[in-house]
Amino acid sequence: LDACAANLESAAPGTAERAVAREEYVRARRDVLPALLDAARDEAGAPAHAVGVSADAVAAVAEAHFGYEQLAEVCEAVSHEAETARDPGAVAAAAARTHHYMRTLRGAPADGEGSFATYFFERARKHAGFAGSVGARVAETLRNTPDEFYDELETCLEPHPSLLWVHQLRAENYSGAARTARGLADGGASLAE
Repeated sequence: LDACAANLESAAPGTAERAVAREEYVRARRDVLPALLDAARDEAGAPAHAVGVSADAVAAVAEAHFGYEQLAEVCEAVSHEAETARDPGAVAAAAARTHHYMRTLRGAPADGEGSFATYFFERARKHAGFAGSVGARVAETLRNTPDEFYDELETCLEPHPSLLWVHQLRAENYSGAARTARGLADGGASLAE
């Protein structure tokens, strides 16, 4: 992956060479990162004396190479484990880890790579995760997203006004929530859709 990333960085933006290098990098990530995550899952069930791939090692590689899917899975598994153990310190640490990635992984816009925060918000809308349902997952995301990500979350929710107005209420953007609710009502939609 490092070699593919270096090849991508060496190609001038906007060139055919860069497009080819990007496709090679994306393909390598698609092959390597899921395999690493599978190895970490296998390691989790292995005897204590076994040596293998840890979830933290997968997270480090995923962080370095825009492996948002694997990074989200690691974050969600760590969070779920902390919640299941009912350990408030571990829950806070898991949330801090996720928010760190959301804050620092801003993507590579020149190559069409979005931020981890945007990926994470979109994933919450489509993937139930450990929450059991997409609705519960969205509610959890809306409830637990720190203020610093409100603008980015709002941008992600713009195509989904029935969720956007709830976020705007949470962000105390009452005039925005009123406009969104009015738009929903004018379009014949229900706020609960």
